[in-house]
Amino acid sequence: MKILITNDDGYSAPGLVALAKILHQQHEIFVIAPSSNQSGISQAMSAQHKLQFIKQIQYEYACFSVTGTPSDCVRLGIPILKQKYNFQPQLVISGINNGANQGRDLHYSGTFGGAREAIIQGYPAISMSFKHYNLTVEQLMEHCSKYLSLIVNKALEITSLSHVVNVNFTTNMIGIKVCEMEKEIIWQLSSQIETNLAQHVIQRHGFQSYKQGLDFELLVNGYATVSYVSASLKCEC
Repeated sequence: MKILITNDDGYSAPGLVALAKILHQQHEIFVIAPSSNQSGISQAMSAQHKLQFIKQIQYEYACFSVTGTPSDCVRLGIPILKQKYNFQPQLVISGINNGANQGRDLHYSGTFGGAREAIIQGYPAISMSFKHYNLTVEQLMEHCSKYLSLIVNKALEITSLSHVVNVNFTTNMIGIKVCEMEKEIIWQLSSQIETNLAQHVIQRHGFQSYKQGLDFELLVNGYATVSYVSASLKCEC
């Protein structure tokens, strides 16, 4: 299968490198990813900015960095791949993100934004994330390889242009569950006032309990989660 890979953590992030190394063994891949961390950028694009498209030669797979967002990588990358490399992706995968993308906070994610941009451009897409932070390439490959390959091999069956497939992995997985997503928002504003100066930080907060059968609860209990997120832009009046 021909697969375009992007992310929001940057082209050298362990999650992307692990994903590319796994898929490179069985598929024809191109990596086009941000040159710097774009976490939380959602589906933003770099309007009226000059973007650099740079080949990275240190990998065994074809890799390019872009001085922009994940959405830029998809919008810019696909026509370049068509024109210069006669490569038209059958699937776009964004990830593997450093940290889970769950619940309503998914929509802030640059990883999800890259996948949603692919849908808009007419390509089926999967957004992938890993619950735990700062794992090595080797650790991510060990934990994800089995279920990642299973999901990708079924990608053309489970994807469509009406939704983004959102996947979350964790350590020591015991299976895969298709599920709905939690409705809670886990990024909250925290304010602290010191000597008349207010400081505000948006940070994660935990839940006291999880709703049974939704993505949070299943991931905590050792399942990889697969959720279908609508990509529709229809306006209902």
